[in-house]
Amino acid sequence: MRFQVLGPLEAFTADGHPIALGPRRQRAVVARLLLAGGRVVPADRLVEDLWSDSISSGASGLLQSNISLLRRVLEPDRPPRAPAKVLVSAAPGYALRIQPGDLDSWLFEQEVRQAEESGLARAPGQAVTLLDRALARWQGPAYSEVAAEEWAGPEVVRLDELRAHARQLRAMGLLASGRAAAAAAELEVLVAESPLREESWRLLALALYRSGRQGDALSVLRRARDVLVAELGVDPGPRLRETEVAVLAQDPALDHAAMLFGQAEGRGLANLADSDIGGIARATEPSEHVGQPQRRPDISRSRMKNPGIDDPRSVPRLIGRDGELGTLLDAAQMIASSGSRGAALISGEPGIGKSALVSVLAAELEARGWLVSWGRCPEAEGSPALWPWAQVMTTLDPLVPRSREEWEVLRLGASTTQFHVHRALSGYLARVAETRPLLVVLEDLNRADEATLAALRDLAADRQPAAVFVAGTYRSAEMSEELAETCSTLARQEATRIDLAGLAAADVAVLVRLTCAEVDAEDRADDRSVAAIAARADGNPFYARETARLLASEGVLVATSEVPAGAADVIRRRVARLPAVARNVLRTFAALGREGEVSVLVRAEQHQADEVYDALEIAVVTGLLEEPAPGRVRFAHALVMDTIYGDLPKLRRARLHFRIAEAMEELRPADVGALAHHFAEAATLGCADQAVRYCRAAAVQAEQRFAFRSAVALWARALAVHLLDPRGDRRVRAELLRERARAEQLAGLSQSARESRAEAIRAAEVTGDRALTAAAITAIDTPMMWNNRTHGQTDVAHVELIRRTLAGLPDGESELRARLLATLALEAAIWHDPVGASAAAEEAVALARGLGDASVLAVALNARYYVNRVPGQYDLVLEIGAELMELGRRERLPGVEALGLLSSSSALLARADVDGASALVEAARELAGRYDLREAAALAGLATAAIQRMQGDEAEAVRGFAKVAADATEAEMWDIYGTMTVVRVIHLYQQGRLAEADPEIQQLADGYPDAARPLLAVRAAMDGRPEAVELLREEPAFDYLWLLMQAFRADAAVILGVRDVAEQIYAQLSPYRDCICGGETISMILGPVAECMARLAVLLGKDPADDWRQALKVAQRARAPRWEARARAALQEN
Repeated sequence: MRFQVLGPLEAFTADGHPIALGPRRQRAVVARLLLAGGRVVPADRLVEDLWSDSISSGASGLLQSNISLLRRVLEPDRPPRAPAKVLVSAAPGYALRIQPGDLDSWLFEQEVRQAEESGLARAPGQAVTLLDRALARWQGPAYSEVAAEEWAGPEVVRLDELRAHARQLRAMGLLASGRAAAAAAELEVLVAESPLREESWRLLALALYRSGRQGDALSVLRRARDVLVAELGVDPGPRLRETEVAVLAQDPALDHAAMLFGQAEGRGLANLADSDIGGIARATEPSEHVGQPQRRPDISRSRMKNPGIDDPRSVPRLIGRDGELGTLLDAAQMIASSGSRGAALISGEPGIGKSALVSVLAAELEARGWLVSWGRCPEAEGSPALWPWAQVMTTLDPLVPRSREEWEVLRLGASTTQFHVHRALSGYLARVAETRPLLVVLEDLNRADEATLAALRDLAADRQPAAVFVAGTYRSAEMSEELAETCSTLARQEATRIDLAGLAAADVAVLVRLTCAEVDAEDRADDRSVAAIAARADGNPFYARETARLLASEGVLVATSEVPAGAADVIRRRVARLPAVARNVLRTFAALGREGEVSVLVRAEQHQADEVYDALEIAVVTGLLEEPAPGRVRFAHALVMDTIYGDLPKLRRARLHFRIAEAMEELRPADVGALAHHFAEAATLGCADQAVRYCRAAAVQAEQRFAFRSAVALWARALAVHLLDPRGDRRVRAELLRERARAEQLAGLSQSARESRAEAIRAAEVTGDRALTAAAITAIDTPMMWNNRTHGQTDVAHVELIRRTLAGLPDGESELRARLLATLALEAAIWHDPVGASAAAEEAVALARGLGDASVLAVALNARYYVNRVPGQYDLVLEIGAELMELGRRERLPGVEALGLLSSSSALLARADVDGASALVEAARELAGRYDLREAAALAGLATAAIQRMQGDEAEAVRGFAKVAADATEAEMWDIYGTMTVVRVIHLYQQGRLAEADPEIQQLADGYPDAARPLLAVRAAMDGRPEAVELLREEPAFDYLWLLMQAFRADAAVILGVRDVAEQIYAQLSPYRDCICGGETISMILGPVAECMARLAVLLGKDPADDWRQALKVAQRARAPRWEARARAALQEN
């Protein structure tokens, strides 16, 4: 049986007879399975992909019906009830089992690969024959019937790219065979279809030259330069430039094989494994020679421009900032001299001169031989994560091309880990700086996404030697949590900090006079007008300059009348002087964002294209806009955009956003972030469905780039837009709530995640769909060490809901069932139904192993760990922890690996293996820092601080506990209040100052009555209060706090002299005499269990020596000096 997808979908029997695959939807099922390459496609995914326009409870039945019909067609002779051999069922879905030779796209790839391996230089004729056979397989566009579907897009793009690559190889083969004219004809078509392929332009020029058409070859090279500059804003790459030089010189090497093949042959199909799925990534495509050995280009005279300052003469003159500039230049000199990294942060109010300062810094350093690259954080919502770094790499790549590995990791849209992205970025910048020191300017960090800031933090912390200086600017009044964390991190790295204040009045006067002089209006800057402007500007250079421009243009009237009240009024006055068309275009552009493409603006505008171009030219000439690159415009200052946009009525804003969204949907369909923003802003005009669709796509993209907080905002926006339609699909609302909850959990906002999940469950229950309800219940089943709920409390109604949902779950929902069982185990846990919870966890693990899904297995193992997190189960916890570690490493799930490390460390710490626990905690801390795992970082910080306190390093322990408390409270990771309160109470208890902890003990009693009861018993016993005995006799729950609580009960029993309770506790503690009280918690650590038993032994009339000796062993193993001192003193007394 054979299948053809290089054109209309067709199937044939082994003897060549066509197979009728049926109607459109049936054929789409075949296409979707073929696209999976023999892998299993889950049934849910098939339904979602193929019935996305009408997903309902009957969609699964429709899928099954199509599968049955296709099986009859594909295997007509299969006996009834015999298992299918072609279209097979395999959990959790279906697969097409065919051989590689049975699919034309596979054969095509194999033949192209064979052509490459045969060696174009050695046997060009053979290679051309193979390529002819491969290209003849194409009967039309790949997967033509489904090419427009989102799930088919990446493969279609990949195959199209491979086809273009094969055609290019064929042209090379023709050239190598001496058939230059035929090659030229082929390449003319290829460059027309793919004008951004530099190698095709180069080969065309070479073919024309070898055909005796030197003039045409030069013309082609000029066309290539024009296309690259117009489309990408970049000059041709080194090989294209070398070819142009050779043609001009009539270099004999043009006829040699080395000029033809150079570094192109052998690039291979590996370079085509992933399509460019970022849309915007076109601007960062690798050059033709990426990944090949190459001569480092001479960058000694290269200049990377500030996108807003094309002409070096337009660098602003700096007034009143000599001290700040000197500080930055000194920092740069130190970096250049030492070859070490450094950073500077420049902050201040809008218009205060941050951009002017870094522009002058850049110009000064370029004059000293530095290389400079710029990245700006976009003003508009929805821009991709890491976009400023992409801008930096785009400008540097022509000078120092990225290696293939760097290109794959740093490509926008790539699915890779944060650690690998940061490591590749840091390594690439270090490589760039090998020849000359490098200044990277990042502007508007107050607008930066979390991924951009995380990369900046890691870059600053990298100790790899490299003369890289990163200067960032931000508005001091717009500090996000992530930016505050970044500033704190850079401060620890001794970054230079500059907070720009207003200019002195004398400096403002100089600025006003210079601005007037630029347009030959010095006579209008009389003392009275200058003094008035200086007084009202309050030191803000932008305000002063804009007002001076009004003074210069409008003359004495402005100089003698009241100066406008603020910068916004100045801007309004300047805009009002423009023609009506220019004002309209600026309003549309203000809705588009701080910077944008002219083509999008032209398409969105209702004016003729020439009118738009004229309007933009006027705005540039008057200084309201800049041209950062060909085909792009940018507001000269964010205040200009803010003022124009702020003056728009809401309805007009919505209309403008809608027109922009329609234009972008046509011109930039892959820019889902921007589309989400513009459609969401226009949602009141009836495009809510489009807004929700793009918000979903942008949220998924953000999650793939580890920008989880950005994803939370996008899911929340999708939900808000959906709620605008009172007739909106209730299922969609439930799904959006579920996804928001999941993103919040990934972002470390656990409390918010639980609240969103509760909303999602309520919304799902209204639909009556059990599977949807189950999905909502399991929305936040991300593996974690500490479940985010109040200790000792169970939401019984939620547990019963899970059980009802499990009972009503349809057959075949194995993954959902496994996740539900794991959630049931976590919710019922120790305090409600420990036996049932344990059984649910074991069943979840068994189901997960059968599914073969790593993420489901991690969830199930997490539940199994949680229900066994009690004294005496240390071996099992270590076993589970080892499996989690191995699973996390194998499947590249760093959160799962960290969970395995920390859970294992809790068991080791309980057993007093402090060195072993410390090693695992340190590994978890390193992993958490590498992948920004906030919960794991906090838990590792808790454990480290607890161990430091145990081993006598009190100062470090206090600092560690304080940092964890601040970080965890901000991130909502768990009930940090209760944990830190118990830590403080234990500390006072060990110092004999428990009475000072009465306020904390009472607070614990109010919020955690079960956990606080033993502490209340101790305090009551100390004070001789009558309720002490009653409190003592209430036994604590057998959970991870049990040993700690028993230690407090033991001391209360000793104080009160209650022998029967003392006897009972002594017997209960005996199996754990070599353990540490509170070790399982990794934070609330009290001391050796044997020490508690020794004090009980005295009351019971037993010899405590053995217990004290055991306590001494535990103290020595833990290297805990205070514990050891107490044990030795007690042994000496005995």
